[in-house]
Amino acid sequence: MYDIILAILKFYFLQGLAFFYLFTFRVGYEWFKFYVFPGITFAMVFEFFCYGCCIGSLLMSVYNIWNAYYVEGTGKQPSLYEGMLPMFLPTVLFISSVCWAAYSPGAVADADHRVFYWTMGTVFSNITCRLIIAQMTSTRCEKSNRLLSFYCSVAAVSLSGYLSSYYELLLLRAACIIVTIAHVHYGVCLVRQLCCHFGINAFSVEYLKSRKTVENLEGNVPEKGN
Repeated sequence: MYDIILAILKFYFLQGLAFFYLFTFRVGYEWFKFYVFPGITFAMVFEFFCYGCCIGSLLMSVYNIWNAYYVEGTGKQPSLYEGMLPMFLPTVLFISSVCWAAYSPGAVADADHRVFYWTMGTVFSNITCRLIIAQMTSTRCEKSNRLLSFYCSVAAVSLSGYLSSYYELLLLRAACIIVTIAHVHYGVCLVRQLCCHFGINAFSVEYLKSRKTVENLEGNVPEKGN
């Protein structure tokens, strides 16, 4: 019951978040500079709800894992370790990103925060896509990720202190291009393999018409004895 309520709240929160982005694009960020309560700005209230949704989602996930593996025994994986394994790579990405942003000699996250978050988000998307494929195919998730290894290597070089601020920023932008191209390549190859497996074309719906025609023909076949 609680997870259903939380899912509904998250759905409406995401819808509201999309509305805020569009509304801000229309009126500008200055419109939100007002106080909801004395001493409490709208930004503080919005930030509170963001953190609240994240913490609530995390607590509900932990509860569901505990309930599935230690109470009901309905967990899909053979052990709790296997069930928690998908969290390993995102945790490594999060730790390396925080360390890079906090201890970068050239403050690379402040120098070009858009590229920094784009690079981190693309690596996270690649990890997530591979987890989705593992879930769809009922296979064990990967313990390593090449893009994550590359990302951590770039972060380590940046944190080594041997690069100036200019070259550190240049390294980040080069890593952004490489990571983006690699992720797009993975997506294209994945779609091509799925299309080859199912015998369909990615940008065509003709197979739906053929399937509907076959279903209609099968429905019109008279039963034996009639």
